[in-house]
Amino acid sequence: MRPATAKPFLFEQSFDEEAMQRARERKRHEREEAARAAELAEQNQTPPPPTFTEEELQAAKAAAWQEGHQAGVADTQKQQEAQTLDLLENLSAQISGMHVHQDLANERIAAEMTEFSLEVCRRILPDFVDSHGGEELRVLLAECLEKITPASRILITVSPDSLGLLEPQVDVLAARSGFEGRIKLVADPTLGPTDLVAVWDGGGMHRIEKDIWQAIEAVVERTQAAAPPMPDLPPEEPETSAPDMAENAQTPEPETREPETPEPKTHEPTAATETQEMSQPENDRAAVDETSAPINEQGADGIAETAVSEEDQNV
Repeated sequence: MRPATAKPFLFEQSFDEEAMQRARERKRHEREEAARAAELAEQNQTPPPPTFTEEELQAAKAAAWQEGHQAGVADTQKQQEAQTLDLLENLSAQISGMHVHQDLANERIAAEMTEFSLEVCRRILPDFVDSHGGEELRVLLAECLEKITPASRILITVSPDSLGLLEPQVDVLAARSGFEGRIKLVADPTLGPTDLVAVWDGGGMHRIEKDIWQAIEAVVERTQAAAPPMPDLPPEEPETSAPDMAENAQTPEPETREPETPEPKTHEPTAATETQEMSQPENDRAAVDETSAPINEQGADGIAETAVSEEDQNV
């Protein structure tokens, strides 16, 4: 063990009270300055970056994704609700217009069907008259004989062709209907094959095909005049929704096409096609004849019109 080194006494310690007080004040001031300097240094020092664990990072990531997902869903729902509202408003306006257009179209179609039916009658009635005109006159004459008094005298005027058909059957019709009066048949070349004019004591009846057609055509003209013209529908603007825009924005896949083999040109199919097109009107006429056949068998009870006049004429 080494002996302690002796320190020489230098007479540095002062026993002056004031000097000792100043020394203590100076040391205190120095300590305060050092403390302030340390505090400033600590404040100016940059804090170290925070550290997180893997579990904390995953939890923060999941919370952020959930929050963003909910915000996206809410925004999408708002957009869809706005688009649905606009679509319903447009549909409501279009449906209101469609009701008006459909009502006008129905009226116009009814007028066109009336004209079509009239044209069909014009086409099939001549054949019907040739086949069943005499039968219609016999039925009409029998109904006339049943409605007049038995002791009356009756003058019947028909066309020359119909006169030959009715003369052999007048007595049979009179006996069947119980008519005991006098019947006279007269031919008038101005009458048609289904025209008949009957005059008896106290009344008369006439059935003129020309007058019936005039009455029918007058009704058709009134119907067509009352039908409104078809309005022009406004062009529809295509509406593109958000999903459609997204689908249209996708890049289409390139299509692979096989080389087309040219077909040999032949003139025989063309000729066959032309022959088929030329024979189409004949097929149409045949179809109309087949359609009109059952109509001719039904009779003309719905077409004939009978008018009874109350004028007194003597035969």
